[in-house]
Amino acid sequence: QGVSLKIMEINPNHKLIKKLTKMSKSKDLLGKVEDVALLLYEQSRIVEGDKPSDPIAFSKKLIETLTPSLDSWSILIVFSFHLLDYIIIKRG
Repeated sequence: QGVSLKIMEINPNHKLIKKLTKMSKSKDLLGKVEDVALLLYEQSRIVEGDKPSDPIAFSKKLIETLTPSLDSWSILIVFSFHLLDYIIIKRG
């Protein structure tokens, strides 16, 4: 029997995709674009009921990507899909 391939649909008009498109034009930001693209791919796997390809790497990448944007937050709760733990980071 043939293998059924899954298709990840991307809305080019979504504000996140538009932002990533602009960012991708800067060589300095390509690493961040790749990180977010990977997170979006892994998120789509989770939405479909699958686990991330590498749950620990996904969790680490999620924390690395979100942390810089959280300067104004007092508490961040990140759900670790692999370990099913809550990590609470309090603003110092």
